[in-house]
Formats: sequence, C-alpha cells, structure tokens
Amino acid sequence: MRTDAGVTCGIHLLAISILAFLVTPAGAITLGVEAFGAFDTHAMTFWNTDLDVANAAGGRFHHLNVDVTGGLGARVWISRPWRVHADWEPLRLESRDAATGRRLNFDAGSLQLGAAYFFPTARALRLGLSAGLGYYSLHGLRASSGVKTAGLSGTTTGMQFQGLFEWPAQRWVALNGSVGYRMARIADTKVDGRSLAPRVETDYSGLIMRIGIAFYLPSRSREVVAG
Repeated sequence: MRTDAGVTCGIHLLAISILAFLVTPAGAITLGVEAFGAFDTHAMTFWNTDLDVANAAGGRFHHLNVDVTGGLGARVWISRPWRVHADWEPLRLESRDAATGRRLNFDAGSLQLGAAYFFPTARALRLGLSAGLGYYSLHGLRASSGVKTAGLSGTTTGMQFQGLFEWPAQRWVALNGSVGYRMARIADTKVDGRSLAPRVETDYSGLIMRIGIAFYLPSRSREVVAG
C-alpha cells in the first residue's frame, strides 16, 4: 500500500512537471545530457538467504549487495527552480562459486523519469530534491561451469527519491551529484519464462549515489538557470 501511494505521488509530480513543460515558452527551456557513474546498494533478501543456504552446504558465494555502474541521462530545465530528467542505468549484480563454476547473474536495465526542485540561492552551487518513477527489467541467468542452465527475467515499476547538487564548471558544463533511495522490487521472478510457486522476488531497492558531468545546449536562459 505504501508503494502504491508513493507511485501515485510520483505520477502526480511528473504530471505537474510535464504540464509546466508544455506551458513554458521554448526560449526559456534549457536542454542537456549527462554521463554519470553510480554506486548502488540492493536488498536482494530472498537471493542472499538462498546463497546462505548454498554456502552452508559448502558453497563460496558472496552476497548480492552492491554494484558499481554508470549511465546516461537527459535533462530539461523548464525554469530556474524546476528540472525534469530521464536516466538510463544498467544494474550489474552477480555472485559465483569459483570452486564449482556455479554463477547467478541479476543484470537489469532501468529507465528512470523524475522531476527536481532546486532551492533558491545566489551561489553557484545549487541544491535540490528529486522524485520520480523507474521501470526495471531483469535479464539474468543461472549458469554452471560456463554453461547457462536457466534464464531469469521479470519487470517492475518502482520509484526513487534523491538529494541533488549541481555546480556549473563552465557556462555550458556542470558537475552533478546525488544521494537517494530507490524502491524497485520484482515480485514475480520468472525462471525460463515461468513463474515459480511460491513466487520469488528480486529486490533492487537500496541506496543510490551518483556523480556525473552534464553538457547543456546554448540557450539565452542558461545564464539564469545556472545562477
């Protein structure tokens, strides 16, 4: 229920931002792209418990808790305090037992949409808050001795909340960073396209930490946006 309420809140926020985008004069819009690196944590409670069972029987798997990845994003400043953005981020999670050659892979793709509000300031460094929705698609596998034995798949819609900063390094270049939390749980993980009974969950929920660099297209409004 809390997740449904959060998703509804995120949809309302995005709807307000899209409406603001539609009524904003074209000359007041600033477009940009970003490349970022990311350090993420993930709950993965079911699978980590399963790995503990395997390790108790002699396995040497490590827990599926963190990944280091990166991604690309697009952002649109629709006014000085408001920015909307879309980010693509691949998630990389894997655990293996080197002695037996067994491997579990939980790579996934994600597309995240969000809206951000930056607090008024006379300084170059700007701070803000962001909320949005994300779509997650698992394309993992189970393998033994280098041979795939099963495919893992599933999708879900989640949400994320982040604290942001942006610092203009040059007129059209800015350094960006964020710290936040994502909620993204695939409740029905499929094995070779089939649901299991009981259902198996793959939970990517956890902390998000990013640092990146953004490049903006020249715009008469950029000086106002950059402060």
